[in-house]
Amino acid sequence: MRKDNAIFFAGGLVFGLLLGYFVFATVSQSPGGFSAGGLGATSMGTAPSPQGQSAMTRRVLDPQEESALKNMIQQNPDDNESRIRLGNLYLESGHDDQAIPLFREVLEKEPGNNHARLHLAQTLADMGRLDESVSEYQTILTNEPANPAALLGLGRVRLYAQQDINGGLEAWNELMRVAPNSQEAQSIRDELEALKSAHAMN
Repeated sequence: MRKDNAIFFAGGLVFGLLLGYFVFATVSQSPGGFSAGGLGATSMGTAPSPQGQSAMTRRVLDPQEESALKNMIQQNPDDNESRIRLGNLYLESGHDDQAIPLFREVLEKEPGNNHARLHLAQTLADMGRLDESVSEYQTILTNEPANPAALLGLGRVRLYAQQDINGGLEAWNELMRVAPNSQEAQSIRDELEALKSAHAMN
C-alpha cells in the first residue's frame, strides 16, 4: 500500500489509511454495497451533489422550462450556458440519456469547459458508465489538477462503484492537500464519519 495514501490532511485532522481501508472494505463487503446509481452528484456551485451522500433528488420535468431553454438554444446556437442548464434539467428529472448529448455539444464547442465536463462525468457515473466517467474526470484534472469537485467525484466513483480503494483514497488525499477547507473536503469528512458510524452499529 502506497505511503502517500497513508493519511488524509484536513483542517488539522488526520485520517489513517488503515482505518479508511478497513471501513471501506467492510462497507463494500456488506449486502447491497454501493452502486453507481447511489453516487448522486457533487457540490460544485451549480453542479449536482453522483456521489457520497444520497442519490440526487429527482424532480418532475417542467415542460415549460424545457421548452424555454430549447428556444433559447435554437435562437442562439452558441448559448452553451442554456445547454448546460437544459442538461441539468434532464439530469435532475432522471432523463440522463438526454442530458449527455447536451454536455457533449458544449464540449465540442468548448473542449476546456470543465463545468460541462464535470456534469458529463457525473451523469456517466450515475448511468454506470464508470470507465467513461473516470476518463472525463481525468481530463478535467489534466487541465485543472486542483479541481476539488473533480477530485471528489473521481474518488467516489473509484471507491464506491469500482471498489478501487487505493485509487479512490489517492484522489481524496490530493483533494485534502490542495483544498482542505473546501466544501468538497467537508463532504469527505462527513462521509468518513457516516461510514465509521455505520460500521460501529454492525
